[in-house]
Amino acid sequence: MKRGLILVLIVLFSLLLSGCSKSGKQAVYTGPPLNDVEFAKRVFSLLAEGDEAVLVMVDWAHLKMIGVDVGTMYLNISGDSARDKFLKGFISGYSKSFKERGGTVDNVSNWREHSRDASNTVVTADGPGGKPLLMTVAHIDGQQKVTNLELK
Repeated sequence: MKRGLILVLIVLFSLLLSGCSKSGKQAVYTGPPLNDVEFAKRVFSLLAEGDEAVLVMVDWAHLKMIGVDVGTMYLNISGDSARDKFLKGFISGYSKSFKERGGTVDNVSNWREHSRDASNTVVTADGPGGKPLLMTVAHIDGQQKVTNLELK
């Protein structure tokens, strides 16, 4: 697990150092309406498979993932091209690391709502070995976006 995380961090930092202007553009998910549990499950599945369709389903500027503040790294990159490269590299790196550790989408089950407030829903699922996976689905300007993913 540490090797995979190190690989992802190396990819992230190398893309971060490639430098480049900050853009406030945020694409919008236009797929079928999903409840927050189904939305989180879909985001997890797309990330695990390395599918770039997940790009519009994540709040990249605020994302925290497994103890890493991806949002801060993303915001420190200037230029749309460099940010795009960073995100695609992140998705690819996450998927590769996940699969190298033997992870599959089928190893994660029992998706359910953990907690909810006015603007966020925390979704949990049972990961391999019974470790809980927690994902936060935020409601930003009427859109669902994942802002946090952690393993407990």
